[in-house]
Amino acid sequence: WRAVKTHQIERSGKMAESTRILIVDDNQNLVKTLTDILSIKGYAPTTAADGKAAEEKAQAVTPDIALIDLKLPDIDGLKVLEHIKAVSPDTECIVLTGHASQESAIDAVALGACGYLKKPYNMEDLLFAIQQAKEKREARIKLIEREQYFRSMMYSLHEDIVVIDKDYKITDINNTALITTGHTREEVVGEFCFGVTHGYNAICSEAGKTCPLHTVFETGESQSCMHDLEKADGKSVHLSILMSPLKDESGATTHVIEAIRDVSELHQAQQELVERESRLRAVITGSQDAIVATDAHGMVVTFSLAAENMFGIREEDILGKSLDMIIPPELLERHNKALSDFLSDGVSRCGHIDQVSELSALHADGTRFP
Repeated sequence: WRAVKTHQIERSGKMAESTRILIVDDNQNLVKTLTDILSIKGYAPTTAADGKAAEEKAQAVTPDIALIDLKLPDIDGLKVLEHIKAVSPDTECIVLTGHASQESAIDAVALGACGYLKKPYNMEDLLFAIQQAKEKREARIKLIEREQYFRSMMYSLHEDIVVIDKDYKITDINNTALITTGHTREEVVGEFCFGVTHGYNAICSEAGKTCPLHTVFETGESQSCMHDLEKADGKSVHLSILMSPLKDESGATTHVIEAIRDVSELHQAQQELVERESRLRAVITGSQDAIVATDAHGMVVTFSLAAENMFGIREEDILGKSLDMIIPPELLERHNKALSDFLSDGVSRCGHIDQVSELSALHADGTRFP
């Protein structure tokens, strides 16, 4: 165990060069010894003999690690620890004391200390604790940098992005989503998603609504849905939402990322198309003339009520089938060529709109009629 710790300390010596360590202790002999050893190990130590000097050094130097004696001549070491964490939250603090107690250890950890050693301590133990503090700080800084990178990327996306935790609270939202909703960041971050998007006082399922977000948390699988949102200014937008799980190292879903697109224009166009088709359907249904329409492959897509009566075929029996059902065999080649020519140049071979062409057709019973 000793050998393992020593090996770890030596292996990380090259990485320790820029690590600033503040030593807070009034024992000058101990401070000099520590300073010499830490300098040899490649650290950059600085010292403070009392609490006031330590607080001043913490603000001036911003140490990476602080070694703090609990018993100082002017200020309690825990107060110094609290001050350092307040002015420099990224500083990792290790408490050193000759009067260790369970209460002081608990207090130190509660104030943010990452280590607690009783004097007299083994130098290898202290160096190992320093290395752990350094690695913890570096890992936290990398995590913060990675988080800032992804947040920057998220904020620059043109899609609306909303991040929601397991309590259904919004933890982050990008600028485009704020524009879509008409809210400010302060108005939505920390608020329940169901309150912001629906105006509910409880989760959607309790309001009798289906909640895809709940399904993502339960299954860990992505979900999608369409949603109408009323913006802060009272205007409504139609949204397409893709909900993706954000998982921790154990695979548990901790957050859900919602990628949202405003599809209001598409939704409106689709509604208008449905309305136009409905009006056209009403015209076709009410027409006294038989109306038959096919696609480019000659498959029937429209067969009016008058056509049903004329040909003796129900609409559901001919939709999606070939028009050959109502064309006499001897006319099929002529019809197929006319259809092919029309599709190639758009010119009708059956007469102009103000002309009448007489053709023969087949009734369901096999008889022909003009």
